[in-house]
Amino acid sequence: MDFYYSLRDIPTVELRDKIFESQLTQQKYGWGAPFFENHDLPRSLNKFFGEKANETNAKLLANVFFFLRGTPFIYQGQEIEWIIL
Repeated sequence: MDFYYSLRDIPTVELRDKIFESQLTQQKYGWGAPFFENHDLPRSLNKFFGEKANETNAKLLANVFFFLRGTPFIYQGQEIEWIIL
């Protein structure tokens, strides 16, 4: 659970592994509702890219998100990839 609510920087390899794990689990049990952020979590662009947060990385994250199995949930502001200033 530390991964989802942690404020620490998340290495790309760890993010990939968690996405694979959740997708395989979802495949066993049905259709899910993926999300990268909500009102309790920091903005995903900041969390996963930190100082490297930019438009290219925002597009990369959006592509990964929308190709996940399930019905995606978008938190307000995520559609334009707001960042924490």
